[in-house]
Amino acid sequence: MNARERVLAAINHREPDGIPVDIGSTPSSGISAIAHYNLKHYIGRPDWPTQVYDVVQQIAQPGDEMLDRFGIDVIDIGRAFDDRPEDWYDITLPDGTPVQFPTWFKPSPQPDGAWDVFNENGVRVATMPLGATF
Repeated sequence: MNARERVLAAINHREPDGIPVDIGSTPSSGISAIAHYNLKHYIGRPDWPTQVYDVVQQIAQPGDEMLDRFGIDVIDIGRAFDDRPEDWYDITLPDGTPVQFPTWFKPSPQPDGAWDVFNENGVRVATMPLGATF
């Protein structure tokens, strides 16, 4: 069975050739940026980027290499967007984890260690306090 057949069999209550595997096809099945960073180092692939596509929950988008490495059957359709290197920029999370954020998201570090997000009118619309992971 290919991945599509495996998932459809499971959804239709037929026995697939194996358990369908998902990591990151939705934010609720995703992997946190910190866990993604740690996993890629554990398996000896620190060169893979940790791209945070869900900036509110700090969820990483597993790259094609990781999907292949773990035989992932389900992917997020949103992978079609922000697929160029110039769509991302390097940043370090407050805990020291190096990641990439999409270029449309630019939090501002504050003197107290918090990160603030401002709208186009300069109004603060979100704050991640010091010590928070998201």
